[in-house]
Amino acid sequence: MSYNIQQNLVGKYVWLIETIHRTGRISFKEINKRWLDNAKMSGGVDLPLRTFNNWRKAIRDMFGLFIENEGCGDYRYYIENEELLQQQRFKAHKGIYCNAQMTPALLHQYAEPDAAGLDQLRIAMDHLHMSARAYDRILKVARTIADLEASPRVQRHHIMEAIAAAATSTAAAISICKNIS
Repeated sequence: MSYNIQQNLVGKYVWLIETIHRTGRISFKEINKRWLDNAKMSGGVDLPLRTFNNWRKAIRDMFGLFIENEGCGDYRYYIENEELLQQQRFKAHKGIYCNAQMTPALLHQYAEPDAAGLDQLRIAMDHLHMSARAYDRILKVARTIADLEASPRVQRHHIMEAIAAAATSTAAAISICKNIS
């Protein structure tokens, strides 16, 4: 197999992984629709189910990711072991294995929120008088929430949920300290 053909196949595998990861769960019909929408990659030709299943096997062998289906209803496909995507994200960063270990530079690279999320985070920082350390912690939690939703980007609602979690744990800590003294 020539290098260009192999490179093109890997590009198709990555496209499939990203498509399923972004949606969380998706039917083959919807995958094929998105495939056809990408005319450059598909050439306007349907994705045969047999080819799709061959790609699933190749993705399992090459990346260790298992694309499974629900086995009923619309037979929606999902990535069974999504935690490997987080490990893949940090593969080039020695000693970093999960979002909680991200450095400020990695936070900027992988957890930069969208504009609405950044505005919300700034407002929370001002109103709740949070430290720079709390800012980093919120971004790490927000990135994890985004991963659980298979979202490639940290969005405003991820930031809101992370802020709520931080505020809840802070309030609980204050309550415990008051009860001790």
